[in-house]
Amino acid sequence: MSVAECSDSINTVLRPGRDPITGRGLSTIGRDWQQQRTGRRWESCSRQRFRALVDGKDRLITLLLGRSDAAETRTNWSKDFQPENMQTQTALLSFLIPFSVLTTCCRPSAPIDSRAADAAEIQRLDEQWSATAAKNDLAGTLAFYADDAVLLPPNAPIATDHKSIRQSWAALLGPNTAVSWKVSKAEVASSGELGYLYGTYELSIKDPRGGTPVHDTGKLVEIWKKADGKWKCIVDTYNSDLPASSQANK
Repeated sequence: MSVAECSDSINTVLRPGRDPITGRGLSTIGRDWQQQRTGRRWESCSRQRFRALVDGKDRLITLLLGRSDAAETRTNWSKDFQPENMQTQTALLSFLIPFSVLTTCCRPSAPIDSRAADAAEIQRLDEQWSATAAKNDLAGTLAFYADDAVLLPPNAPIATDHKSIRQSWAALLGPNTAVSWKVSKAEVASSGELGYLYGTYELSIKDPRGGTPVHDTGKLVEIWKKADGKWKCIVDTYNSDLPASSQANK
């Protein structure tokens, strides 16, 4: 709706001679008002009060249209309703006050920004994940993945299904292995459906024959998705900080 259309609609509702809320003749309302306010006259209202009424219509149009160009209607409004016409001013007041209350109550509330809480939840879950892997709990470790998750291990093909992800972790976890990781940063998109984190890991593997143990450090990236109110990892990857030559020698 344009500014002009909005203004015309309000002017139609607030036509001189009728109260837009009760439908009563304004002359009757005027007599009642005069009886309650003995000694006062319609003409006693000041121009400042009329200007406040005009400004009130500007704010009403701005509220209806969601923009700030309601001032364009000020000239036409002033021509249609003069300060001397206090009946029209009373009609405007009876319309603006309940309408303002109604629009304020019905206005949709701003969405709650839960990104910080969601990021904290992802970090909490990831800490649980690390603790579960540190116990060499294979089934518990796999439970943090979504059904359609993928794992990108170093120096190996992408694991695109539950079976291949299980095989990758089974080769890593064992009685002679100790693995853990820490989150460096976690963040969630404004949509509240996707989040990511990155961090560092430590991996130690003892030689069962008494040889020199292997100690590895590296970094990781995870992408999480919220479905049915639960966060699950959908993409997981990590790689070593050690030079390629060192890994080849081991």
